[in-house]
Amino acid sequence: MAKIIKYKWNDATVRWSENDLQAAVVQWLRRNGFDVAADQGGLRTSRRQAGLAKQSGLIAGEADLRIYLNGGRLLMVEMKTARGSVSKVQRERHAKLRGLGFDIEVLKAATPAEAVDKISAIMARYANQPPC
Repeated sequence: MAKIIKYKWNDATVRWSENDLQAAVVQWLRRNGFDVAADQGGLRTSRRQAGLAKQSGLIAGEADLRIYLNGGRLLMVEMKTARGSVSKVQRERHAKLRGLGFDIEVLKAATPAEAVDKISAIMARYANQPPC
């Protein structure tokens, strides 16, 4: 999060990490009253910690964010930098979850400002959908 404090959110010359983008999106979501949760799947861990996480239910390919919406709806968001891409494991996991009826959006951005603009547009679309 240091980069977000140190640089302007729209500075495209900074090589923003996925975590920087996600932190900006989470901040925006919380400021706008959305209930959002994430796990620590993207963090570097030791083999032991990774094993414990897997035993505790962490699944490879799971989306980065879960946004809980009215009417029992769940929106999942996969964060990617402008240069990032969805891995094979993520594509497979997302396909399985979509097959179960869940919504997953992939948010790709170069800056935190762009990520916030995109999550704002995504949430506007979902706010206009009636509950299940």
